[in-house]
Amino acid sequence: HRITKITVEKDITAVGNYAFAYCQNLEEIVFESGNKLSAIGSEAFLKCRLTDIYIPSSVGYIGKGAFSYTPLVRVRFEDGSMLHTIDKETFTLCIFLESIILPDSLKTIDDEAFMYCKNLKSITLPSGVQKIAEKAFMYSGLESITIPASVTKLWHYAFNNSADLTAV
Repeated sequence: HRITKITVEKDITAVGNYAFAYCQNLEEIVFESGNKLSAIGSEAFLKCRLTDIYIPSSVGYIGKGAFSYTPLVRVRFEDGSMLHTIDKETFTLCIFLESIILPDSLKTIDDEAFMYCKNLKSITLPSGVQKIAEKAFMYSGLESITIPASVTKLWHYAFNNSADLTAV
């Protein structure tokens, strides 16, 4: 797998499950302007070498483990994002991830979504998020977090073993 860069053309509507998994030289993804991409499948970029990702506003769903085991430092969402769900293990073991501002459209952070993100010191949860699932931030580096009043389901172990967490 010698692919280092991919361009997702504007008429692509989904990146399928495992599409670029284990492309360990893949460092850059470019989404064409006016993108129609609605979903990023399960483990689509598992163990790639991505350090920065800019997710188009058209993406409503990110699948299980889509970016797990990558050296991501920064995750950005285009203004007007339609993302409603971050599925299980989406960013698990992204040990270099430092911060992320989740889009206002987000409703669900699923199981283990940010587990073992040891350098994740801050995260901004949108005011409309409703569910923070089991082990969502387990073993993260979070130092503080504000849980919005919109959260109706805060599952057990959501912040378990987040040793740096001093303020909720």
